[in-house]
Formats: sequence, C-alpha cells, structure tokens
Amino acid sequence: MFAVNNEQLAVILLGLFVLYYLLNYKTKINKKCYLIGITSVIGIINTVICPGIHKRYILELRWFPDYLQLNILNKLNIGFSHIINRCVTWCDLTTLILLGIIAICVYLLTKNKKQTIISLIPFIIASGFWILTLTDNLTLIQIMNANIVRYGYVPISIKRMILSLTIYAIFIIAFLYSLYSIYKNQKSVLWPIYSIMFVGFASTIMFGFTPSTPSMERMYIFFYYGNMLAILIFIKQIIEKRIKT
Repeated sequence: MFAVNNEQLAVILLGLFVLYYLLNYKTKINKKCYLIGITSVIGIINTVICPGIHKRYILELRWFPDYLQLNILNKLNIGFSHIINRCVTWCDLTTLILLGIIAICVYLLTKNKKQTIISLIPFIIASGFWILTLTDNLTLIQIMNANIVRYGYVPISIKRMILSLTIYAIFIIAFLYSLYSIYKNQKSVLWPIYSIMFVGFASTIMFGFTPSTPSMERMYIFFYYGNMLAILIFIKQIIEKRIKT
C-alpha cells in the first residue's frame, strides 16, 4: 500500500505484474498477484487525478522554470543521466556492496577467471570514484559530471564526452554480462531478471518527467531500498552455493 502511493513504485509494481502475467498466463495465477496489479492501477489513477499533485507540480516549477520548454527526449535525458551518474560517479555504499557481491557470485558459480575479472569491472569503477570522493580528489569526477547539468547530459567537450560515455558503457556492459554469467544456466530466470531491472531503471528515468529533479535527493531512497533487496537475493545465491559444495 505504501508503494502504490508513490508514482514510481506504482509503475514498478504494475510492470512486474504485467511481466509475471505474460510469463505465467497459461498456468493458474495467484489471486494476490491480481490484487497487486489492481492496486497499482488505482495508485497511478490516484496520482493522475489527485488535485494536490497538480498543485505541487505548479509549485515545483519554481525549482525548474525552464521545465515546460523541454521535450520528451530532454526529459528522458535528464532521468537517464541522473541515475547513471548515481550508479557510477556518485556511487553510494549500497550500490558498491551490491556490485562486490555480484562479483563474488560470479566467481563462486563459474570459477572462471575471465568472467570474474569482467564482473569486477563495475565494482572497480564505482569503488574508484567512491574513494576519490572520500579523499576530496574530485578532478576526474568533475570531468565526468561536467557534462551532466540540470538539463541532463550535455556534451560540453568532445574529449570529456568520449571519456564519460566510454566509462558508462563499460560499466553497463560489464554489469549485464555479470548477471548473464550468474543466470546463464537458468534462462527462465535470466530474462525476468533483465526485465525487472528494465522496469526499475525505467521508473527511475521517470524522475526526468518531474520539475523537482534537481531537488529530489530524497527520492533515491527507493533506489537504495532496491539495492538492499538485490543484495539479499545474491547473498542467498552465495549461501546456496556454499551449502551445495
């Protein structure tokens, strides 16, 4: 009930329900799942028609007076750039722990040095930036973030753009490959995992569709909560692997 009162989480729940339904429509679906889908739709409708939401929207335009001039691509750019920046250059402790545990999972499940090294890349990149923030050595972070302004990712310098986009691309590819390495023998689990990640990532990108983006640090609490749930899932994988061996 708490989740459906937040527009981002309501979208996530609805997306998960649709995904679950598509994967299991040929079998009997638990009635509780239908309840989740219905309450998610109600939550989204409530967000749309609630008069307080519209009043808040008008007030929040004070944070971002140019917001009404942005098109859909601009808003997607804002949402994407802020979340990828949060995962990489301004990485929090929950994300760092998650990336480390994923690398451990890959090592324990595959015993493959190449796959383990690739899975360590996101952890190394994120921990490197995290250490830089602790030591106040922010030169590289400033170079990476110079292109990210309140309007999203804006290429100020070709060299800086190539550097930052290359690091982001390596991070994303290595992360997705790590998940593939863990679940490649469980394809019935792999694609739902990717789909759930897509739904969660897309709901975070929706932050760009609100003028309060520059001031919405509090909204990332849901991102941290998701990280902690993922950490528990991968810890369970590690424990199960240790028990089997």
